[in-house]
Amino acid sequence: MVAGYVAKPSEWAAFTKRWRAAIRPIKVYHAVDAANQRREFEGWTKEQVAELAARALPIIPATVQHGFAVGIQLEHWEHALRGHETVKALFGKPNTCCLHWLMATVLDAKVAAGDARRIAFYHE
Repeated sequence: MVAGYVAKPSEWAAFTKRWRAAIRPIKVYHAVDAANQRREFEGWTKEQVAELAARALPIIPATVQHGFAVGIQLEHWEHALRGHETVKALFGKPNTCCLHWLMATVLDAKVAAGDARRIAFYHE
């Protein structure tokens, strides 16, 4: 799964300031790491993770315009690409494929809305 958000530069500035303060001492919030208490969340209790999420997650809808998410069921991915190693290599890993799909979805939405403004993507 890959998720992303669309916002104006001023909204990103507001988001970033509030988000960084809310997730301290975590530097980069990855939901999968939080859920599994790995990497920066190693040693955290489920309650601590939930408290951080309760502080941080409401910041998203309060500061950004639109959200997008793309996911692939791994068993479907493997089944569809079994025996098609060349195609699988073109897509890359499932999360890379999801990122490309998400970017295409955002760009298609911009075109459909007649929005000609420049856009920047940041992936972490």
